[in-house]
Amino acid sequence: MRIGVHIILDLQGYRQKADNQQEIEAILHQITGKAGLTPLFVYFHQFTPQGFTATAILSESHINLHSWPEYNYLALDIFTCGNTEKAFLAEKLLIEYFKPDQVKRQVLERHSQ
Repeated sequence: MRIGVHIILDLQGYRQKADNQQEIEAILHQITGKAGLTPLFVYFHQFTPQGFTATAILSESHINLHSWPEYNYLALDIFTCGNTEKAFLAEKLLIEYFKPDQVKRQVLERHSQ
């Protein structure tokens, strides 16, 4: 039985001016709301001298972001159960927000036995 979808994105050449806690937390709340997802908790950690990790724990699962500004690279992970169209809408909105030069995409369907 299909449980959900797991979207894995590698964003090269992303919009780095967004690498701050307030903006990342706000955009995660905004995008999850627009996609019809339910954020339970958003966590952000700023690394020194650069880079961040952010996680939105959703009632439907999670969205994770990990940045490496020195490589102009952002790893993005979206996993949702239930209505998988919400995951694809969140993906579209996040790509529109970060405006990467290149996107490498993998989509995994998650199943139970």
